[in-house]
Amino acid sequence: VAALGERIDAWHLAGLSGPRGVTVDAFAQRLSDTAAAAGQRHASVAEALAAARAAAGEGDRSLVFGSFHTAAAALQALADE
Repeated sequence: VAALGERIDAWHLAGLSGPRGVTVDAFAQRLSDTAAAAGQRHASVAEALAAARAAAGEGDRSLVFGSFHTAAAALQALADE
């Protein structure tokens, strides 16, 4: 995350449920020493992705990264559109 800090214009954070998941607030706390800590917080990966895509301008890209669970949630959100 620190290495990407200056390359990303806006951060959209989401927590994950499940035994290995954390709340969005706990996730932001873990990122407290990075640019991502000031990112917008969302209740789900789907909401974070939707907000990022809505805010993106022409030529912008949305990058989803995290665990396989995060990627799966993002792919499901895109499939549900």
